Amino acid sequence: MKPRDNPGREPFLLDRSMTFKPTPMPSLWPGELAAQLREQAPPAALKESMAARLRARASASAQAHKAFKVTRREDGAWQQRGPGAQARVLYEDAQFCVECVRLQNGAAMPWNDSDHAQEILLLQGRLGWDGTPLPPMGYGVRGTPHTPVVAAQAGTEVYVRRLRVEAATLSAVESHWWQQAAGQRVDDALGGTWSANGQGMEMRPLAQAGAVASMLVRLAPGGVAPDHAHPIAEDCMMIEGELYLGDILLRAMDYQLAPTEASHCRISSDTGALFFVHGALPA
Repeated sequence: MKPRDNPGREPFLLDRSMTFKPTPMPSLWPGELAAQLREQAPPAALKESMAARLRARASASAQAHKAFKVTRREDGAWQQRGPGAQARVLYEDAQFCVECVRLQNGAAMPWNDSDHAQEILLLQGRLGWDGTPLPPMGYGVRGTPHTPVVAAQAGTEVYVRRLRVEAATLSAVESHWWQQAAGQRVDDALGGTWSANGQGMEMRPLAQAGAVASMLVRLAPGGVAPDHAHPIAEDCMMIEGELYLGDILLRAMDYQLAPTEASHCRISSDTGALFFVHGALPA
């Protein structure tokens, strides 16, 4: 029999009726905890490596997107376009002029002498289109100035893409789109059928002809869109939320033109986004 270490002490018997409570650890409010944190500088070699990778990424992104044209919502001056109408140019070249147009109640959508057709998306307010109401987020392609488009509410704002040349002079796929889209109208662009890519992106075509479409695209928070090339130029008008195209941040009412043969990569949204696109459908 092994002797006890302390033969003069009675053995301890556990009383199972006793309740043991752990001693509470002292808690800190987030502010108190933050006050006790101390910044730890990374080793010099790691710091330089991280900086080099960031510089390389920024350089690659700038190179990939240097041909893209971005117009911020703060850019450009509002110019008078007719009675009760003002416009801010987002992009223009010999073939197209893309604008935001503000209309007072009762003001007509201007039809410029150089216009051959107009693609219109109603961003806010209301329009009367050929005598019938067009509600917010309504869409249409106006092929003639004899189709009257008139603001039915003060503060009406419209995205318009003006065709400045005969459609037949455009590339074959773009020419086909304008010929097919003329006269089309969608009263509820947010309704209808949306197709999903399984990565938080949904598309709603508004006017499509072959491989070319004008559409709304919706990204959920954390959603991504696939990388894609542009066989024709692609217009992108932000409507709601924020979107990253590579390292370029687009916010509501920002505009971007991706030129022919350029490629979009790393398209994502942290907050969710809704935007309008005219271009070639993903292959």
